[in-house]
Amino acid sequence: MKVARMAAAFGKTCVPHMSGGGLGYLYNIQFISAVPNAGAQWTVDENGILHGSDPRGTWLISRQEFSDFELELEFKLPPRGNSGVALRAPLKGDPAYVGMELQIVDPRYYDGKGRVDQLTGSIYRVHAPSQQLFKPDDWNKYHIACLGPHIKVVLNGQTIQDVNADNETSPGTNDKMDPTPPLKDRPRRGHIGFQELSRGGHVQIRNVTLRVLDSK
Repeated sequence: MKVARMAAAFGKTCVPHMSGGGLGYLYNIQFISAVPNAGAQWTVDENGILHGSDPRGTWLISRQEFSDFELELEFKLPPRGNSGVALRAPLKGDPAYVGMELQIVDPRYYDGKGRVDQLTGSIYRVHAPSQQLFKPDDWNKYHIACLGPHIKVVLNGQTIQDVNADNETSPGTNDKMDPTPPLKDRPRRGHIGFQELSRGGHVQIRNVTLRVLDSK
């Protein structure tokens, strides 16, 4: 097991790195974006908090790929905030559909009309959480574990996803209601990242810890 923790880059444009005596996972995170040359500038402030960036629709994605891992983070959203955590995602395509996106969203983003598989804790538009535990205008905490086909998500101390992907054969849908691959067929190795899709304000993320469980 290897452990790495996000280090602060005080007042600098964020290419976040991980501390930990050379353990170095996620030490060289690059930007990819749905908008070419978007110029996103995620930053880390003096308190070690990662802030999302304009324009909407950007992802901050790891250069490294990961298979089995535990990921912890705390996040806070503005009133119409929308973010997400990319899990085992390829670099090409929308992480929500070609990998997995663990959703982070304030219900006010959808004016209270979001589907359960679009709300915080969902594996976006493919697997709804067992309950809604998102705290608006406050810090929330995810503990995410991916081990082979097993995906477990704890939000604010309670389990909301406990899934064996091998058993999940129903396709998801994208926002246009086109079919997307079932969890059974999603990658078992890929990139980790964070999304910014808020309308006004930005996601804030802190206390990110990655435990790599790969045998390699």
